[in-house]
Amino acid sequence: MSIKIFELLNNSLRYFQDKNFLEAKRSLGQVLEIEPENFDALRIMGAILGAENNYQQAIDYFNKTIFLNPKYTESYFNKGLALFKLNKLEEAIICYDKAIQLNPNFFQALCGKGIVLNKLNRYHEAIENYNKAIQLKPDYVEAWSNKGLTLDDLKQYEEALNHYDKAIQLEPDYAEAWSNKGITLHNLNRYEEALNHYDKAIQLKPDYVEAWSNKGLTLDDLKQYEEALNHYDKAIQLEPDYAEAWSNKGITLHNLNRYEEALNHYDKAIQLKPDYAEAWSNKGITLHNLNRYEEALNHYDKAIELNSIYADAHFGKSLIKIQTGDFKEGWKFYDYRFKTFEVMEPLYDLNKNLWDGKFLNGTLLVWSEQGIGDHLFYGRMVQCLRNKAKKIIFIVDKRLINLFKNFFSNIGINNIEIIEKNLNKPYINFEKHIPAGSLGNFFANSEKEILNFSKNSFVIDNSKDYTKISKFLNNLNGFKVGLSWKTLNKKEQYRNIPLEKLISIFKNKNCSLINLQFGFTIKEIQEAEESSSIKIHSLKEMDIFNDIDELSFLINNLDLLITIQNTTAHLSLVFQKKTFVLLPTNSRWQWGLGGEKSIWYPAAHIFRQSKFNNWIDVLKKVKISLDRFFV
Repeated sequence: MSIKIFELLNNSLRYFQDKNFLEAKRSLGQVLEIEPENFDALRIMGAILGAENNYQQAIDYFNKTIFLNPKYTESYFNKGLALFKLNKLEEAIICYDKAIQLNPNFFQALCGKGIVLNKLNRYHEAIENYNKAIQLKPDYVEAWSNKGLTLDDLKQYEEALNHYDKAIQLEPDYAEAWSNKGITLHNLNRYEEALNHYDKAIQLKPDYVEAWSNKGLTLDDLKQYEEALNHYDKAIQLEPDYAEAWSNKGITLHNLNRYEEALNHYDKAIQLKPDYAEAWSNKGITLHNLNRYEEALNHYDKAIELNSIYADAHFGKSLIKIQTGDFKEGWKFYDYRFKTFEVMEPLYDLNKNLWDGKFLNGTLLVWSEQGIGDHLFYGRMVQCLRNKAKKIIFIVDKRLINLFKNFFSNIGINNIEIIEKNLNKPYINFEKHIPAGSLGNFFANSEKEILNFSKNSFVIDNSKDYTKISKFLNNLNGFKVGLSWKTLNKKEQYRNIPLEKLISIFKNKNCSLINLQFGFTIKEIQEAEESSSIKIHSLKEMDIFNDIDELSFLINNLDLLITIQNTTAHLSLVFQKKTFVLLPTNSRWQWGLGGEKSIWYPAAHIFRQSKFNNWIDVLKKVKISLDRFFV
């Protein structure tokens, strides 16, 4: 090697370390003019192009080094990393395997392969590779930290935290482990701790775009939306081509109901990273909220094409299919709900002893899921199982046990036992099981099937003493109208109607308004009463949230109930009570696409927003219907 080439190579390395890529490439270019097949120049050039995110060009240079020296393991390793960045995952594994074949002790390649396997959702294989890397190098912090991320994907959160802690113990200044631990703390809803860990990562590595962006997601979940946007902007400022920050910012803009801006940010993420399944799916969710169903489906399909088991895309697609009446196709993928973060962990293993729809000469366990409104909505389908098993155990929220016992007894079903849902002591004496939300697969594949079970009404438990409620109602004048105007779901506050606006339509009406709202409402009611001079009556001796039997009796003795989409709506409608349901533009799938009726709830009279967050037209229509109702 000549002195000139030696100096140029040294200069290129110095420039590379200083991130002066332009000068580094200039020096290497001079070397390659003199020696077009200079191995070191080609190797370093590939590394620089990779650092610049020019992965395909980097691969071209790594291929040249492989041609010159087929036994140089670093070339296969670096090529594997570039292929991973291009989402060419199977090709990346081939390269890592070749590197490991040449050097079985190449722990970095084992870890790299683990990262690829994790992205392919081959979690257990990923862990095997991380373990091999750790066995070869017990202080290899990257393997400890990345294994933590895989354990997080398996929802083994405490084990994941232990692995991050091990990485931090080995290298306290390893920013990636602090940030990764923040991700798992976020998934455990330990948001403040997550923020502290992101802050530590940023303190250690101020230009760490992943930490800035991930902190934004945690701030989003804390509803600190403007702060979240600031953090995404910082990530984008540091790395304008960082697609994840653009997509994450889209999520927060979506949550702020700034949908068009959200779409623009997803588009930017996709432009930067066309194979970014999450951005395609996130855009699908926003399009879904805008009722642009065909476009949403196209985006979900694209996400699935890029990642065949991407849960959010499959789940979003299933919701649209069910909502638009393609029930069979929708239910087919509805079980993906358990693989998203929107729905809680399944109570039982969905891969073992799942009921297949055939008659069971034994005990079939049906377990309720999600919130109490979902227990009511899906629980009605349990009646369809009367001839499908010798014995049925239905696990439900303890507040609903009496309701379901009386319901099944009233329609002549005597092989269903209702027991309390107990997360700490799951029921184990059964042959097969199924989540209640999956019963639609078998019993809700057409409007006829849905109407067959939705027409049956719940009945009141007459064994209880309702004297105090009867006295309360007897002291009220005129028509008795129950009101529920908000949801406790913090992510869907757009469903809520300001109480003052709602009660304004009752001026000069011969009626009494009754509070049916969950949660703390005293101050809100006082302010609405003062501004409108309209009284809202509350039965203070009744626990609306916990005593569903008493709430059901109260609802059944009203003339009308007016509510948004919440648990109160579900409760009123399973009793076939005349119910006005007031919906936002992006209402849930149970309420269908349009019109004033729902096949799921025959007693519902639906009033829909014509424009997002605009309740004026809705309340005008409700007022007209009230005038007719009170005649």
